[in-house]
Amino acid sequence: MAIDSLEINDSNSINNTIPGILVNSKDAFLQMHQDTLFFQDKKFSGTTFNTYSNGDTAMTGHFLNGLEQGVFKKWYANKQLAESRSFEAGKKMGKHIGFWEDGKPKFEFYFTKGEHDGIANEWYSNGQAYKAFHYTMGYENGSQKIWWENGVLRANYVVKQGRRYGLIGLKLCMTPQDSLNYKFN
Repeated sequence: MAIDSLEINDSNSINNTIPGILVNSKDAFLQMHQDTLFFQDKKFSGTTFNTYSNGDTAMTGHFLNGLEQGVFKKWYANKQLAESRSFEAGKKMGKHIGFWEDGKPKFEFYFTKGEHDGIANEWYSNGQAYKAFHYTMGYENGSQKIWWENGVLRANYVVKQGRRYGLIGLKLCMTPQDSLNYKFN
C-alpha cells in the first residue's frame, strides 16, 4: 500500500524550518503553479517523495512556503544516485551533481542565487568529457571547451568581457552530412 501523505518527525529537515510533512509527489492535491508548489490550495511546506514499484525511493525534495528549499535527490531503480541539487528560496545554490546509471559522472554545476557561477562540467555516458564551461553569475567567463563523444575537440574558446575568442564549433560551410562525417572520423 502506497503512502500518500503523513506527518513525520524528520531529522533531515533543514534547520528544523521544513515541517515534518511527507507527501507523495503524485498526490492529486499537489499542484505546481509557475515556480510555487501548492498542496490543497495552500503553499506547501514539507517534503515530497516518489518511490519505485518495489518501494525504493526514486526522489525526495523539500519545500518551504511553496519554494524549493534544501537538497533534492533522485535515484535510479538500481539505487545509484542520479542527481543531487540544492536550493534556497526556490533558487539553485551550491553544487549540483548528476551521475549516469552506472555511477559515472554526468554533470557537475555550481550556482549562486540561481545563476551558474564557477565551473560547469558535463560528461558523455562513456565517461568522455562533453563540456567544461566557466561562468560568473550566469555569464560565460574564461575558458570554454566542448568535445565530441570520441574525444575530438569541437569548440575551444575564451570569453573576456562578454566577447568570444577562438574556435566556437560552428562551421557554416559544412552540410549536416559533412558534420556527421567529421564527428565520427
